[in-house]
Amino acid sequence: MQQGKLLSVSLLRDICTSLMLKISYKSISERFKIAKSTAQKYRKLLNKAQIKEAHEVLLLSDTNLAHIIY
Repeated sequence: MQQGKLLSVSLLRDICTSLMLKISYKSISERFKIAKSTAQKYRKLLNKAQIKEAHEVLLLSDTNLAHIIY
């Protein structure tokens, strides 16, 4: 069961790109108004999907990115 709010794919892409650029969880949580634990969860999901760099996030289709995160 899903908890919390769904983010737009463009916002999700910005968050994930920031994570891949090694911006701190605190900075990301403040900038995008999400919990640090959410940023950490997204990072783990990206790692599980073998996404290692920001350009890989940018190359994903909206559907694929949403599928990885949600």
